[in-house]
Amino acid sequence: MPYDVELPDGIESVYLQPTFQRGVVQAPSQTSYPSKSEIELALYRILTGNTDMHGKVIDASCLLTEIPQQDWKTSIEYWNWDFINSSKDLRIGETTLGEYFSCTNNICSASPPGDRGTAHEPDLVYAAMSSMAAKVKGRRLLLTSERGFIGLGPMAMRPGDIVAVLIGHNRPVVIRKTLLVGGRQTWRIVGECFVEGLMEAEAARFSLFEQSTDLIFM
Repeated sequence: MPYDVELPDGIESVYLQPTFQRGVVQAPSQTSYPSKSEIELALYRILTGNTDMHGKVIDASCLLTEIPQQDWKTSIEYWNWDFINSSKDLRIGETTLGEYFSCTNNICSASPPGDRGTAHEPDLVYAAMSSMAAKVKGRRLLLTSERGFIGLGPMAMRPGDIVAVLIGHNRPVVIRKTLLVGGRQTWRIVGECFVEGLMEAEAARFSLFEQSTDLIFM
């Protein structure tokens, strides 16, 4: 069940330069999430993986609503702010990523969907912040061009790669065409990805298994 990948530019250096390079590769404007609130929820689930560092499920709305840009670039506050700000022009549906998070030079405001303005326990906020910092490290945001799914993929992925659901594998993967062998196309796995809407057997909702294809991996 393949989908073409569109993605922003990636990470350059953690210390001496901005953590994440600026600029995006823009995907088409269609989206699999019917409303802005559902896109917001999808973003929060993607950025935290829906769990804390120990695998405990946390409410997506616990992600910190004010992410300060710290002076030290190894802090989780700076890491999270810079990840959002680096791809703020990426259009998701009819809205850019920056409009969901309202990034400025000093603050990145991310109001939780359905719970705006509500304070959360500091330990829950820190758990969500830590989880996001761990999830986005070495990752890029991706959008699929066919259905407009949002996700996080491996740093090594690039435009033209495919997001695939492999039968028997518990996570979607990014795959890439390689050499023809005996007249047949071969593929290699670039890495696993987290794609909101394809993580818990949702592929069956779209009758995607009717589009299944046998692939040869190298």
